[in-house]
Amino acid sequence: MGFLSILFSRLDKAPPSLDFAADAADDPVDMSAREQADPDFALAGMRVGIAYKDERGLRSKRVIRLRRLDAGEYASYLRAFCELRKDERTFRLDRIDTLYDPSTGEILGDPDKFFSPYIEKSLLEEERTAEKSRFRRAWAAIDALRDELAILILVARADGRFVRAEQNMMLKYASERAKELAIELNDEAQVVLLNWIKTQDPSEPEARIAIQKLARRTDALESIWEVSELIAEADGKVREQEVTAFRGIRAAIESIASEEPQSAGN
Repeated sequence: MGFLSILFSRLDKAPPSLDFAADAADDPVDMSAREQADPDFALAGMRVGIAYKDERGLRSKRVIRLRRLDAGEYASYLRAFCELRKDERTFRLDRIDTLYDPSTGEILGDPDKFFSPYIEKSLLEEERTAEKSRFRRAWAAIDALRDELAILILVARADGRFVRAEQNMMLKYASERAKELAIELNDEAQVVLLNWIKTQDPSEPEARIAIQKLARRTDALESIWEVSELIAEADGKVREQEVTAFRGIRAAIESIASEEPQSAGN
C-alpha cells in the first residue's frame, strides 16, 4: 500500500456530542444546489462537519467540502459538496448550529464568526472593491502558500490527529514564508489563516497535485523537510503513520523531480 493510500485510509471521527439523524430529509429550499458554483480559492479545499437545522426544524449532521460563500442581503449561503448526499448542496449559514473538524471532532467555533471574513470577501468582490478587505493579506498568503501547507497538513493529519501544537507550528511557518514573499500578516490575518489551516484535509488527488507543484519549487523544499519533522514531533510522540507520510512525501517529490527533462535535446 502506497503512502497516500495509508494517509487517506483513516476513518472520520464525528464528535460524540453531536447526536443528530445523519439521513434527515433535505431542506427543499436551502439544500438543493441549482447550479454548479465557481469555487472561491480561499474556501476551496475546506472540509468541515456541520450540524444543520432546516426550515422545518429537522436536524442533521453533514460533512461538506466547501466551494464558495454567497452573501445576500438577508442571509448568507455556503455552496459545497455534501459527502452524505454525494452531490452539490447549498446550506444557509444561520441554520448551521455547530461547526467541527470531522476527522478530529474539534469544535471550530461560532459559524457566523468563523465565516465573517468570507462574507466580507463575497460582498466586496460583488462590489469589485476586494482590495479594500482588511483580510486581504490572509487571502494573499493562502493563495501563495496553499500547496506548501497541504504537504505539511498531510504529515500532521497522518495519525488521525491535528493538535493545537501542530496547527500553531504551521501558522508560524506560514507567517515566516509570507514575510519572505513580502506579505506581512497582522493579527486579524493570522486568525483567518489559522482557521483556514484547521479546515484543510487534502484529498488524494489534491495531495498529488500539490506534490507535483512543489517538486518544481526548490525555494520551498528545504523548509518543507525541516518543518515536516518538527510537526511530526509536535505532539510529543512520533507515530509510525507520520514517519511513513514524511518519507513518502520526500520520495514522491524526489521521484517527480527526477522525471523532469534533463535538457531540451533529450
